[in-house]
Amino acid sequence: MASIRKRGNSWQVQIRRQNCPTISRSFRSKTDARHWALQQEARLVREYSPEPSLSALKATKLSDLVDRYISSVCPRKRSNAVEAAILRGFLKKGPSDTALTKLSPHQFAAYRDLRLNSVQPVTVRRELALIRHVLEIARKEWGFPLTGNPLQDVALPPTGPSRDRRLEPLEMEHLFAELARSKNKNLLPLASLALETAMRQGELLRMRWADINTDLKVVHLPLTKNGYPRTIPLSERALQVLEKMSQDDSTKPVFSTTGEAIKRSWRRAVDRSGIVDFHFHDLRHEAISRFFELGLSIPEVALISGHRDTRMLFRYTHLKAENVGTKIAQLQMAVGK
Repeated sequence: MASIRKRGNSWQVQIRRQNCPTISRSFRSKTDARHWALQQEARLVREYSPEPSLSALKATKLSDLVDRYISSVCPRKRSNAVEAAILRGFLKKGPSDTALTKLSPHQFAAYRDLRLNSVQPVTVRRELALIRHVLEIARKEWGFPLTGNPLQDVALPPTGPSRDRRLEPLEMEHLFAELARSKNKNLLPLASLALETAMRQGELLRMRWADINTDLKVVHLPLTKNGYPRTIPLSERALQVLEKMSQDDSTKPVFSTTGEAIKRSWRRAVDRSGIVDFHFHDLRHEAISRFFELGLSIPEVALISGHRDTRMLFRYTHLKAENVGTKIAQLQMAVGK
């Protein structure tokens, strides 16, 4: 087992295990020392315990696996901060102090039902899916002799129906009037570009001036949610929004703000407008729906939105029946002529 002690301004870790060489290392923080100790202990179990070791499972808690996942797996993901926050929340609320030998589907089912009393099903679903992946990594890659995954037999909460919230013209007018009054001067142009391009908030905040080609009227996104780069056409309105913004360094982000600042400013603006149940991400829904109403084909909209599965694209697309009816009437008139 590992021993961690303070020596001067550093924390020293020493791991001694029967039939294994003693290893040690010093760190500036106790947290780093603890994470390294967990990694090394798991490695020793894997390398020096070829047969499944019941004692290794008894000595390891679920929290040990979660800590290791946060330190070694999360940093390799684009959603690092979000997943790490979810896992740290689970450490406080879930059965994280349970030894691996005592984990059971019953425990996770009880946790699921308890969490559903305070958060949305999609939140619980994401938490449990993430913990299930932690256990799979431990079983398949870290050498922990788990005979199975206790979360495999636990039913995840249903995702529920996709959102279909779209603003009426008067609501849109009130909303953008409040966005223009916001103290955060990035909020209005950010929302305007979201409505014109269907870009996600994170993509907009990562966008740099060097990514924009005004001659070709496109913006290139080298890093997106699904891992594939894409190039998005810029409408005249989008170009007008960008022209009004100051550009002093092509390597800098277009928007000098953070996601948290936008979140707070957006909520205040929506509350002042009197609009109920409208999220920033709903602007992406609205934009994609408008593209279809303009007559763009599925491949054309997928090029803009970045969806590689058209079935997912339909979840974001909510056409207004009256607009489709008007289009049908126009087509019928054209055919009649």
